[in-house]
Amino acid sequence: MDRSYATAGELLGALTLGALLLLIGLAVGWWIQWGGRGAVQGGGQGGGTGVAYATISLTCGSQTFNLSTGNSKGNCQNGNPPTTSLCTDGQGNEARASCDGGCSSSSGSGSCLAARQ
Repeated sequence: MDRSYATAGELLGALTLGALLLLIGLAVGWWIQWGGRGAVQGGGQGGGTGVAYATISLTCGSQTFNLSTGNSKGNCQNGNPPTTSLCTDGQGNEARASCDGGCSSSSGSGSCLAARQ
């Protein structure tokens, strides 16, 4: 039987390539999760009461505004650039905020609250 083994150089090259691909994958994953979001956090479902709410937080300098539809339906999004936020379920439950004007409106079960710093 003829057995061939990888040389130390080949093993080092394969290990280096694997590490490089891992770093690229981590960088792409980070960008997908956090890239381009600026200071806006959240988006989607949140709440710590056992009930899922559509929520988002908009941070403007030292001020943070927490928005919600007040129910598990709907969607929350930030503008681009992230200086505005909107939560709405399309049924009249919504909240809006901007860095320039703070909490600008809410209706139905929607809410916008300035967080205490």
